[in-house]
Amino acid sequence: MKSIYLLCLIITNMSRSYVVRFSLIRIKPLFQRAVISSFNSLPLKNSIPRTFSHRSTKFIHNPSFIQYQSNCKYSTTIMSLINKPAPTNLTLKNQDGEDVCLGDFVGKKPTIIFFYPKDETYGCTKEVCSFRDSHSVFSEAGAIVIGISSDSIESHKRFAEHQNLPYQLLSDPNGEAKKAFGVSDTFGILPGRVTYLINKEGVVEDIFNSQLDFKGHAKRAVEFIKSHA
Repeated sequence: MKSIYLLCLIITNMSRSYVVRFSLIRIKPLFQRAVISSFNSLPLKNSIPRTFSHRSTKFIHNPSFIQYQSNCKYSTTIMSLINKPAPTNLTLKNQDGEDVCLGDFVGKKPTIIFFYPKDETYGCTKEVCSFRDSHSVFSEAGAIVIGISSDSIESHKRFAEHQNLPYQLLSDPNGEAKKAFGVSDTFGILPGRVTYLINKEGVVEDIFNSQLDFKGHAKRAVEFIKSHA
C-alpha cells in the first residue's frame, strides 16, 4: 500500500531570525482525507515535493519558503475575496478604546487592512514600522491604513505608542474580522499575516499573504497606492 507524507513544521525565533524545521511523517492513504480536513486543506501529495526531498530541512528566512507558502491551498479562502467587496459591517475598538466601523471608510477611500499575529514581536514590529515609514505615501493619497490582531486594546495602545504609529490598530479578540476576511492560521500554528488592498469603491484588488516577508506587506501596499495615483 502506498503512503503519503505529512509535512510538519516547528517555527522558533532564534537570534532575531525565524528558524523553520520540517519533519516528514509517513501516513497511510486511508487517513489522507482526515489529515487534509484537520490541517485546513494543507496540500498533501503521495510524493515528497523536491524542495523538501530530504528527511529534514532547515533554513532561515528563506524566500523560497515565502513563495511556497503563498501558493498553498490553505490560502484559497483568503484569495476568494479578490475582486469582491470587502467586509464593511464590522465594528472593532482601536487602541484608544474608540469604536471603529470599517464601513465608515471602506468604499469611500483607498484602504489597506493588514492582519498580523502579535504586538511587540520581532516580525510584527518590522511590519508595522514599515507601514509607519511609508505612511506619507498613504496619507498624501488619502488612503486609510488599519492594523488588526487579536491583542487587547491596552496592548495595542502600548505598541502604538512604543513604535509611534500614525494609524489605528484594531482589537479583534473574538476573531470576528479574521473570520470575515477569511484569514486562516499558517499551517494551523501561527495567526495569519495578510494584507488586503482595497480600492476606493470598496473592492479588494489585491491580497499579500506572507508570514515571513515582514516588510513586503508595506511595499506591496505602496505599489498599490502609487498605481492608483
